[in-house]
Amino acid sequence: MSAVPKALKFLETLVAPGKGTESSEDRPKSFDALLSTNITALTEALAQDSEAQSKLASYEIPNLVSVEDIRWTFSAWNLKILRYLKESMQAAVEVFKQRTDLKSENPSEHTAPPLSPDVLSFGQQKTVLSSLQFIAILGISSNLSPGVGLPVEKRSSFAAGIALKASADTQVRFARLKHCASSLVSCVSLPSLGTLILSRHLGDIFAALAEIGYSPTGKDFDERSHFRGLLDQLLNHVYLPVVVRELILLQGTPPQIKGQSPSPSWLRALCGHLLSRCVMKPNGVKLVLQGILNPTGEANSPDWKKCDAAANVIAHCPRNLVSPEKYYSVISAQVIDLLQVEDKLVAKQFNRVAVTTISTMATLHPEIAEQQIFRPLLHPLLCCTQNRADIPLNSSQSVIVCEKSLATCVDSILKLVTLCDVPCDLLLQQLLPCCHLLFLLLCFTQNGVSHLRGPVEDIVKSYLRHCELKAAVSSIQLMIYGHSSCEKDPQKLMHERLVFAGGDSGGVVVLTGLSQSWLGDWETNAKHLVTLLRKTHRNELSAEFFLTLLQHLTKVISEATESSWMSTTEQVAMETIHRNLLTLTLLGNMCEELGPACLKSVAHIIKFVQATLERAAYIMKNTTDEEFGIFETETMTMAMILLTSVLEDPHQISKEDRASTKSLLPFLEDIAHCHHDKKIREMASDLAIAVATHGRLPSERLKEMTKFEKLAEELRDRDLLGRDDDCSYIKAVEEVKDELIPVKGHGLIALKRLISSKDVMTLQNAEALLEIFRENLRHEDTYVYLAAVQGLAVLADVLADKVLPIVLEEYAETKKRKSDETRMKLGEVLVKTTKALGELTPHHRDVLLQNVLRVTRDTDDHVRASAVSNLGEICRLLRYSLGPVTHEVFECVSSLLKTDASCDVRKSCAMVLTMLLQGLGDDSLKVLDRVLLDVYRLLKQVMNVEKDEGVKLHAMLALAELDIIMKKFLFPEQSLSKHIHVLKPPVA
Repeated sequence: MSAVPKALKFLETLVAPGKGTESSEDRPKSFDALLSTNITALTEALAQDSEAQSKLASYEIPNLVSVEDIRWTFSAWNLKILRYLKESMQAAVEVFKQRTDLKSENPSEHTAPPLSPDVLSFGQQKTVLSSLQFIAILGISSNLSPGVGLPVEKRSSFAAGIALKASADTQVRFARLKHCASSLVSCVSLPSLGTLILSRHLGDIFAALAEIGYSPTGKDFDERSHFRGLLDQLLNHVYLPVVVRELILLQGTPPQIKGQSPSPSWLRALCGHLLSRCVMKPNGVKLVLQGILNPTGEANSPDWKKCDAAANVIAHCPRNLVSPEKYYSVISAQVIDLLQVEDKLVAKQFNRVAVTTISTMATLHPEIAEQQIFRPLLHPLLCCTQNRADIPLNSSQSVIVCEKSLATCVDSILKLVTLCDVPCDLLLQQLLPCCHLLFLLLCFTQNGVSHLRGPVEDIVKSYLRHCELKAAVSSIQLMIYGHSSCEKDPQKLMHERLVFAGGDSGGVVVLTGLSQSWLGDWETNAKHLVTLLRKTHRNELSAEFFLTLLQHLTKVISEATESSWMSTTEQVAMETIHRNLLTLTLLGNMCEELGPACLKSVAHIIKFVQATLERAAYIMKNTTDEEFGIFETETMTMAMILLTSVLEDPHQISKEDRASTKSLLPFLEDIAHCHHDKKIREMASDLAIAVATHGRLPSERLKEMTKFEKLAEELRDRDLLGRDDDCSYIKAVEEVKDELIPVKGHGLIALKRLISSKDVMTLQNAEALLEIFRENLRHEDTYVYLAAVQGLAVLADVLADKVLPIVLEEYAETKKRKSDETRMKLGEVLVKTTKALGELTPHHRDVLLQNVLRVTRDTDDHVRASAVSNLGEICRLLRYSLGPVTHEVFECVSSLLKTDASCDVRKSCAMVLTMLLQGLGDDSLKVLDRVLLDVYRLLKQVMNVEKDEGVKLHAMLALAELDIIMKKFLFPEQSLSKHIHVLKPPVA
């Protein structure tokens, strides 16, 4: 028998298990007895093999104590046989290699390669693992200092019950640890044994080497250096995530945790130092994270606390190791790479660690973070700015920033601003020079198809949402105008010879092109900016920017009156005109898109009033243009009405706001003395008195103005009912005749309120009111137009049959330009009017369905969806008695469900089909005889093809209705009844 099988046989004899019938109290004694029995059996086996016995006898491992310690003796025998097994395997492998080299000269195609003698079977591996476990428990764990290594009771319930006791002599413990650690490390060089040792007992070896090499009790410098070298050898030899995991376990528990032996301070410091060394290795950050975080990479429920702890370790420079500059220069690129991990299992965890690490670095060392993190990260954007001088002047196009580089940059920035609750201040500061490029990139992606559209929009929204208000306003000016209000720190714009272009993979590239102005399509850019402000949901930012535009408008008007820009060059004059048009477009879009959201706080209202009055006073003094005068009269009236509403309630004005109203006095006095309209002069005079007296001396006209300002939203039913009814009606009609739009709109709303409150005189003049509302439907201002529409809706309860033709005409009109919201509002009025018809609804069936079916062909998706929904509601009001147009209705709804591109329209069509089938019920088989099968096939096709879940849900409901109808038809309900017929009544 060769040496390897003999060594394995001896090892099997030594670790043979006992019967295991002892009680827990007798377990230590029986365990020692079992060890003694196995040693005796091994001695007897060795007596029959003199060669092996002499070989094992040459391995001297002393007992080191006067009294024989059976457990250490057992461990020593395991170490001897393990060493004998290693040497036998090495010798056998050498012989095997020589034989293999000879046979390789004449290889055979059908002969399997021979098996190396160091390969162990499963049973043999189990024997070796048992021996290693005895060495780890009896030889290493029992001789470690308290708090060093993994506690025995945490590893094995059996080991916890055999009462391990360490020697009181430190030298004895150190000598035993040296023998165990040296033997195990020497066996690691052999792959078959090294795999078993490192996979199960790497932590034990680390603990023994740390105890010998770094414990304060060790005094022999040469030995300490030797075992420190062995520890470094293992650290470089073993896979880094495994090393990190074992070092974290070895670091143990801090002193604050009760119930466990705290790790000594020298051990915690050593493990921290070794972990820092691991981080600084090539690709060390990612490998360390693989060891710290969940190795299975369960991204569905990542442990965020563990991610934050790992980020905290990486972000802090280790003490007495290297300087912060050198440390961050090593790990910065690796941290940036964590933002672009492609493995979906660990991407969320790695991204979280990267974001938290960068935020911590920016707080601890902002200068280093700027140089090492943000500049490399933002390089694809910064290289497109105007300070770049290496861009060729020729017209040939060349790629400056490739598609992948720009996409990576955008994705990294997006994660930095969205994966944390609040982006760090340094990141916001670094994004300021890039905000002009990001906005231009946003406008480019909005005008085409690109996967960068959403990420870029989210970046800009998050930047504007979290940036300081003043800096955010300055950034918006930089985005849209190309310059900010901060002249001390001029920001970078996109280079005039660089342009964005679509990439091959749906991204964006930056190319050199012809010189172009940064303004570009200013009208589209203004629209995108207002949409961006609306989505940001930061009202104070919208208000501040709106006021900035008003101040710029005053400057524009002053330049227009002075004609100062006419003396400049043609290019400067054109740019000035473009800027002025951009300002006017922005003001119009903000008023239309944001509306009252622009001005909500009292401070913003006062600033708005000040800007408006200042502009009006300037125009009044410096121009006689009638168009200027009419425009400024309306805006001035609106501003003074807003100021009146503020002054009426002194509780909503703070001391700061009241002080700011004093700045309005010069403009109010100029208007009160110089304006050509008497009413305006009186209003300005009253407001000046109210401002000067802090609202304590308001005049009657001031109170009357307040009534106009409140309009429909501020009216109360009790105010109308408290007045004389005749006076209320007459006053409302007079207001309708007024030329001022706010007064006219107020009158229409007052009439609507009077109709709702069943005012007698108002109802007596219902015919006249119908003409008033009908006439104001042609008004260009949406405020008056919508008030007339609401008035018709209320009047429908009184004159439904006369209101219906007017509403139908407006609803189905396509030549007159109306907003989509107005068209949908008219549809609601139409449904309400139809409901008010009551029993007369079938009389108007044909005209109702005809006009609604026309609107279902509108070009706007929302209008079509609203029209289809209105069609279903009208069919319900008709009680589904559609007559000869039943098939036309089903054909219209089915065609839209099959071909319309909007999922909202398809959803409405599926809902209407469900309503029609519910309404027709059992009669569906008769009414829809020829089209029922087509409807069924269409619904099944929708269920198989449709991607929108809402459409599929309504289609499923329609199919359920069909199922109910067919079940009732095929399986009619059986009624059990008994009939008794008396053929011949009994004769009395």
